[in-house]
Amino acid sequence: TIIDELAVIRPHHGGLLVPAVGLDQLGTEVPGGTLLGTVVNAQSFEVLEEIRAPFEVSLLVLLRGVATHVEAGDYAYMVGRGAA
Repeated sequence: TIIDELAVIRPHHGGLLVPAVGLDQLGTEVPGGTLLGTVVNAQSFEVLEEIRAPFEVSLLVLLRGVATHVEAGDYAYMVGRGAA
């Protein structure tokens, strides 16, 4: 697979990153707009941000497969643009 564009997706909010895609989907294609994960407030579980696949066809290159604490600007996902 050749990737000619790669997006490193970083959350704009700190909190608890709850993945919507698991490690079993690493290396697969998902449609654009697919929910990759949600950043929630770790105390109230209020949704702060939804992270979605950026390309029409998005290849999951790297991801966080388990719920984890993130700060704004941390690495969350690496997604390649697939063939449309």
